[in-house]
Amino acid sequence: MSWIGRLPGAAFRHATSAQYLTFLKLLGVEQRQIAQYLSLSPQLVSFWCRGDRPVPTKYRAALRDWAERHYVQALARQQQDAAALPSEALRVASNAAFDAPLLRWAEEVWYASGLAEQTLRETLRALRRYEDQTPWTAADLREMERLCLLLDTRVKGFAERYAETMSPESEEADEAGD
Repeated sequence: MSWIGRLPGAAFRHATSAQYLTFLKLLGVEQRQIAQYLSLSPQLVSFWCRGDRPVPTKYRAALRDWAERHYVQALARQQQDAAALPSEALRVASNAAFDAPLLRWAEEVWYASGLAEQTLRETLRALRRYEDQTPWTAADLREMERLCLLLDTRVKGFAERYAETMSPESEEADEAGD
């Protein structure tokens, strides 16, 4: 997996224009700056940010490039600021505080784009390849163990997201249908 700073590159490749706007907002970029960069009216960018109008796909590449550039610059500033802190604990806390909302954004892109489901299915297929294989070698068993750990992590991620999105009423409906 490729990384851009401390974020997975897949998040940047698969984000929508609207998700790039959210990312730029997380980095502290104001709507008027985005409007200037794209040579658009601030009102139009405001409509996009509120979800009143969709962001035309022709702006996706420019938003992606700008988001990546701003992230790399913000990360460099944050690392410089963190390095100046007097203790390792404060540096770690500073890094975590900077990364947390950006990693949540990347996770949202990961799930919304279908990449999370795709990688879960790929892991299942990879594990299934060993089903009829005999005999298993020590390397096969190590690979199956690695795939099981990946599968466990990915299934737990889906379960957590499912639990967050389910209302108590819909859970009761699911149970009643069983």
